[in-house]
Amino acid sequence: CTNKHVLPFMRFPFRLHERPDLLWPLGILLLILGGMATSLSVVVASKSDGGVAVEEEYYAQALAWNETASAQAASDRLAWTATVELAPHPVTPGLTRVQIGIHEAQQNAVEGLVGEVAVQRPDEATPHGTFPLQATNRPGHYVADVPLSQAGLWDLHLVAERGSDRFLHRERTEVR
Repeated sequence: CTNKHVLPFMRFPFRLHERPDLLWPLGILLLILGGMATSLSVVVASKSDGGVAVEEEYYAQALAWNETASAQAASDRLAWTATVELAPHPVTPGLTRVQIGIHEAQQNAVEGLVGEVAVQRPDEATPHGTFPLQATNRPGHYVADVPLSQAGLWDLHLVAERGSDRFLHRERTEVR
């Protein structure tokens, strides 16, 4: 190497144009190493989320599928709608206030409900907890204080009853 700025230990032991027979093996070696690095990065990325979540009571849920489907159909026949909003500021440290408005098909407020909301991360099999609905002074509006501890997507599972009417609602919301 004729460059004065290159130290002797930085010099390649030979010039590639003098040994063209090494270009193919070096190219193949680089392809193999690149494939190994890609495979290793995929393995590391796939292990970084905590692994597979196992659904609890999966068999029992499968056996109860007909009852679950008929309960959802009965809820759908009510034609009630729910609007879910997260309060922008926590009322209690560590708790997020979930505000839920429930209305009939004619937009009349549904009052006198007793229920609960379960919160769960979409990537986890078990809920983080179930929290009671509390009526507010506005007709058809309810709140629940829940610990949405991390930013990201959360599933809210609402179950509310009034007499023989049972309303089921699921909603995915984002916590920022």
